[in-house]
Amino acid sequence: FIPAEETKIETEPRKILGGWGGPPAAGFQPADFRIHVHVHRVAVRWGHLVSVTAGLKKAATLKDIRECFEGFYEESPLELPSAVRPVLIVREEADRPQPRWDAAAGGGMQVTLGRLRMPAPDIVQFSALGHNLIRGAAGAALLNAELLVARKLFRS
Repeated sequence: FIPAEETKIETEPRKILGGWGGPPAAGFQPADFRIHVHVHRVAVRWGHLVSVTAGLKKAATLKDIRECFEGFYEESPLELPSAVRPVLIVREEADRPQPRWDAAAGGGMQVTLGRLRMPAPDIVQFSALGHNLIRGAAGAALLNAELLVARKLFRS
């Protein structure tokens, strides 16, 4: 058990994916979806592995979901030096992703997905693995700085 980790994971993605909504006085609004998590510490040096079950707004096929993941951010208008393409890699093997084998994908900047399945037409399940230092803390900071420069919000 990691104190406060579950609460953080349930709220942070909603903040990240939220936006400014309504009248100016309304301010920033978190994204409108729910997340329920269990967090477990495992003995690996690098990599955060997440098991996801997501409800969809409409029915989809496994092919639709795979194509959505494989096309994620492929046509970004900004080419950032540290960005990798594709951002997401979908593995077909039943035992992937695994931290030892997949955390360093794309120099640590890619996220590996696997065990993609649909128990119902409006529910998708998968595992996602990212390098917690390179894609997480350091990589996110670097990409954010590159984005500020690319949008001319900061001088290099």
